[in-house]
Amino acid sequence: MLKIGDTFDGKYKILEEIGRGGMSLVYLARNERVNKAWAIKEIPKRGLLEDLASGRSLLAEVEMLRRLDHPNIVRIVDVVEDEESIYIVMDYVQGQDLLSVVRANGAIRPETVIRWMKQLCDVLWYLHSRQPPVIYRDMKPANVMLRPDGDVVVIDFGTARVSRGGGDGDTSWLGTRGYAAPEQFGGRGETDVRTDIYALGATMYHLLTGRSPADTDFIIYPLGELLPELKGSGIERIVAKCCEMRRENRYQSAAELLDALEHVHDLDQEVRQRDRRRLRLFFVPVLIGLIGSLVMAGFLEAGKRTVENTFEISLQRARKAETFPEAFREIQRALRMRPEDPEGYGTALEKIVSETDRDFTADDRKLLRELLRTAPAAGGEKSCLEIFEQERPADYDRFRFRLGVMYFQYFRAGSYPYAAAELRGLDGSRYLGGREKKLAAGLYLISCAVSANSSGEGSSKVFGETGVMGWTEALAEFEELLGDPEQAGEQCGNTGAAFAMYRTFANLVENKIKDFRDAGAEKDRLLGILDAGERYVRKETGGETDRVVRREAEEAVERARMTVRGAYAGDE
Repeated sequence: MLKIGDTFDGKYKILEEIGRGGMSLVYLARNERVNKAWAIKEIPKRGLLEDLASGRSLLAEVEMLRRLDHPNIVRIVDVVEDEESIYIVMDYVQGQDLLSVVRANGAIRPETVIRWMKQLCDVLWYLHSRQPPVIYRDMKPANVMLRPDGDVVVIDFGTARVSRGGGDGDTSWLGTRGYAAPEQFGGRGETDVRTDIYALGATMYHLLTGRSPADTDFIIYPLGELLPELKGSGIERIVAKCCEMRRENRYQSAAELLDALEHVHDLDQEVRQRDRRRLRLFFVPVLIGLIGSLVMAGFLEAGKRTVENTFEISLQRARKAETFPEAFREIQRALRMRPEDPEGYGTALEKIVSETDRDFTADDRKLLRELLRTAPAAGGEKSCLEIFEQERPADYDRFRFRLGVMYFQYFRAGSYPYAAAELRGLDGSRYLGGREKKLAAGLYLISCAVSANSSGEGSSKVFGETGVMGWTEALAEFEELLGDPEQAGEQCGNTGAAFAMYRTFANLVENKIKDFRDAGAEKDRLLGILDAGERYVRKETGGETDRVVRREAEEAVERARMTVRGAYAGDE
């Protein structure tokens, strides 16, 4: 057991205990070498309830979690194991957990809770979209930190697990009573994404009412019974649906729940209009009979013109907006009207390129993902993007290809999983050209490899363990794309994409030089690509939209060259 004042793992000095749960202690520590604060979670092995007979362990789960990269998830940077415990080193997040916030302030305003829940929905969507999906299993106010900037961060992954997809039930009963879904207590099959939906609903219930489920005998009452001002509201309906006992009656995904939160006031309006509809019930048949088919045809034609006009006006406003966040709502409105029209998706890509500061942020990336989850105005089970795929498959593949390349070109680190998601399978597209399919295949493999190694310390085998490629195969892929500076722009699709790819390779070399070397990568091969990058950056300037990525590529190549020379200095 760690003690205050101890130096752990030769570099972390334990400063104080900052939290404890049923099976763990959390300490504030400082890395003496770099003078940085960390949180260290100590989990005694004797308290673990994992199914050891099947060969699984918490350590394996945590190793998987180290690869997560999301602005609202605490980052795991190191894992240490001894005979008695497992120690997880994480980012230290300043602020208060939401349990402390609600205890100090009582019921939280619905507008504030909805903003927090949207961020947590994005976290769950990210976790559930991993391959295989990650089920969090313990969402509750105590596991969410409110930072000073007002954003929330999920901090505790002690009970998270990879979904096995067998449907036979979990091997352990984990979670917190009151927030845990019924299926977490055995006999109801394996936990899945809807398990997390239930817990998020219970978390909303606690924050909105100021009462934990334990305060109401573990019964999730309709919000209106505790807060009359919320009776019949959209948020009451959302919480009730999240906390349905039968999971098939809950929201079926985090994206579906997020869409409901985005339109919570539409639900309010439906409730308010219910009684009005009842009063009009007797008049509707009469009116329909009087209007007749000719008048109805006129309405339909007018409605069609209205949709077309709204679509065009929204896209015009989006193009005039100075930034992507300003354009977002207008593009979303256009997609709702005509989800099958490629012009709406093309406008979104245009706004990425035309950003005035040429620097897409993590927040912009979240907005883009939200845009791609937009539901059509006509309703139905399919999203706008799914309708686009069905109605215009050729345009859909071209959109995915352009977006995948843009993730490399305009976004910061952490976008590689999203690039992989867009580029996956495009090498077999019936609608892309040969060069595009070849580039899609190369960028897909590289994005998978880089995202698998973007956090924590890797090993010389880690690429191979992903089932994607080994270090030598990764190097060969980079050589084919970047080895000839005269062809790099064409190979990567355009000048900006080539800058981005040189930046990606240089950053990977700088951070993983030991792994490249251990895998047998020769110094001259690494320097050859970096030298090509230096010549390309000097020769090509690109357009105005490429200035940021060009500068970053230039700086990254220079740092990587120094890293390679230092790593191989003893061989000369």
